[in-house]
Amino acid sequence: GSVVVDWLFDFVVVVKDADGGAQAEVARI
Repeated sequence: GSVVVDWLFDFVVVVKDADGGAQAEVARI
C-alpha cells in the first residue's frame, strides 16, 4: 500500500485513541 495512506491511517487511529482517552479523563473527574 501507499506509505502516505498508511501514515494517515495511523494518524487517524492515534487521534481517535487520544480523543477517547480525553473523554475518559473528563468522565472520571
